[in-house]
Amino acid sequence: MQPSVIEFRPGAVASRRRILAIDDDDGLLDMLGLLLDQSGLDLRTARGGQAGLELATSWDPDLILLDLTMPDLDGVTFIERYRKAAASPAPIFLLSGALDGLARAEELGVTMFLAKPFDLGTLVDIVDAYASHDRQGEGRGDGQGIALG
Repeated sequence: MQPSVIEFRPGAVASRRRILAIDDDDGLLDMLGLLLDQSGLDLRTARGGQAGLELATSWDPDLILLDLTMPDLDGVTFIERYRKAAASPAPIFLLSGALDGLARAEELGVTMFLAKPFDLGTLVDIVDAYASHDRQGEGRGDGQGIALG
């Protein structure tokens, strides 16, 4: 059952609103760029896990949207390497169409899981609510995401 309220882990609030989206689907990255730009968020995208790892360690995002299954460097390996390399790792929202995606998300200790396919508007609402959580004093929304923690 999907929760009706998005809850956030304490201390996992993005203050600078820098979002990094890592996926191997160019169409998804392009659409996210268009939609999140309208929300006033600073979004950068990386096609694939290796490019995402390089950008994540050099740019210091506040939040990472990460695909689990990518051909060059999968989400699991990305998370392991990123957490070792980053001084203060950003929260990760895992995006996956894998049947065991939720179980993997819990196992990996990510902040949130969103099953593919998902409505792009829902993802944008979740990211916007997360990024503005500290400014609004609320972390609520009606999304399909599952907050972990």
